[in-house]
Amino acid sequence: MSGYTTLPDKAGKIRLVGSYVKIKPPMDAYESGLCVWSEETNSFVQHKVLWKQDAAQPKQPPMPSGHPALWKDEQGREWIYFGDPLPVLRCLATFEAWEDSTQWENLQRQESLMGTGGQEKVVPHSGSIAWNAYRKRWVSVFMESFGKPSVFGELWYAEADHPTGHGGQRSKYSPIRTTPSTIRDSIQSSHRRAHPS
Repeated sequence: MSGYTTLPDKAGKIRLVGSYVKIKPPMDAYESGLCVWSEETNSFVQHKVLWKQDAAQPKQPPMPSGHPALWKDEQGREWIYFGDPLPVLRCLATFEAWEDSTQWENLQRQESLMGTGGQEKVVPHSGSIAWNAYRKRWVSVFMESFGKPSVFGELWYAEADHPTGHGGQRSKYSPIRTTPSTIRDSIQSSHRRAHPS
């Protein structure tokens, strides 16, 4: 399961939703869809099947999976973005838009990012984005796909002015190689500046 989030429906009720993928050995997806939390069963229940593997459609289409992030546009409309780590799909932040694939917008994500100084090409593998109120920018912490020196990939931090990383040079995610301790120290430093004792 993936893409957990809460969205209001047209009656104003907040719904807990997510997406699922069914897997068969060794790691082949054969069905995907949407699920909704049920108060009666105290569990997620299938809401809609989006795809079943067959000859006509052998690969799973995009769906609201990965890590969700909310964003309000210049017109005041609230959107929810889904991706891992960078957004690949968005819809209006309502239950009705989430359940209706005709209202989904597929996004062109940054397939690779240029590291500090533009000398290093970085391909994101997994991670997430979030709005950082202190930095006043979108930030991402992600693992690199087959990086160096580690074949498992390095840990990177990136910032952008827009959740997709599109819309001009400053809007692109620009990654900085980092370590968990660097991220921890940066967060603690930001917290001290925002909340002086």
